[in-house]
Amino acid sequence: LFDIGYVVERDGSSDTGFANKLKFFCIRAGTDENISDLITSLRLVIRHVFGKEIKIDDMEFPGLIPGRSGKIIIDGKDVGIIGEAHPSMLKKFNIPMPLSFFEIYI
Repeated sequence: LFDIGYVVERDGSSDTGFANKLKFFCIRAGTDENISDLITSLRLVIRHVFGKEIKIDDMEFPGLIPGRSGKIIIDGKDVGIIGEAHPSMLKKFNIPMPLSFFEIYI
């Protein structure tokens, strides 16, 4: 499942304190889903659509498996996150299979 759309985020530089940010989001779920497959897919999309390469810097995020999450870097800029959902989160939301996702600013 994927989508491109605007998301409202906090923005201290805005007079309202919020701003609309355009993002590309993808989530994959399946019994054999893992972060490596999603990273491969993301690399291909970014390379073929934008002619850019990505780098993944390890970083832990709440709700994601440590060592299987990170920041997405393009041209030295932090543009998003990628990760694999922690089993406790899957259980909490009654999701019966592993899932991974990424979210990047467009």
